[in-house]
Amino acid sequence: LISAIDYSDDFVEFTMPKVFEALGADQDKIERVRGDFNNLEMPDDSLDFVVELGGFHHSEDIDRTLTEMHRVLKPGGTAVLIEHSNADYKSEADLERMLDRRKPGVDENGNQVLTDITRRSLGIHEYRFSDWVSMLERHGFKVEVPGIWNFHYRTSAKLWKVPKVRGIATLIYYIRLGLFSTWKSGLRKTNCVFLATKI
Repeated sequence: LISAIDYSDDFVEFTMPKVFEALGADQDKIERVRGDFNNLEMPDDSLDFVVELGGFHHSEDIDRTLTEMHRVLKPGGTAVLIEHSNADYKSEADLERMLDRRKPGVDENGNQVLTDITRRSLGIHEYRFSDWVSMLERHGFKVEVPGIWNFHYRTSAKLWKVPKVRGIATLIYYIRLGLFSTWKSGLRKTNCVFLATKI
């Protein structure tokens, strides 16, 4: 049984079934849960694996989030985190500027303007590559980074239509092969696959 967890009631009730149907998933094997990744209602050492896609950088308390993930994973269990990360040469001041950059929008006359919405106001946090690795290691995980890439999520969504890529075990296998790895040094921001195994 797979537990699919999200904080939004609407996402759990309406969006998840559409995504599962589009992917051809066996919904009898999926439990939809409205939950909080900082307070998972699951027993200790109960999960074989965790898959997280671009959610942890929204956490208001990343230490608590990673502690909770460690708690529910079985010893030797693996978490697959797919998160964007900034290059290590970015300074704290660089990250702060990114968080305060105003989002573009359109006014009532159709003119492009800067809104008052920022990444910070949306609850986003910016982390460097080494930040992710050190945080995971500090919370009791052995970390591997087999894939770093820089492409639109629609590209990755197309991969899920390939039958062999639908199973999570197969997905991890492809990630381990480095299928998605297109790392180029000096990229400003990339999407990284972190394989975090509970020690």
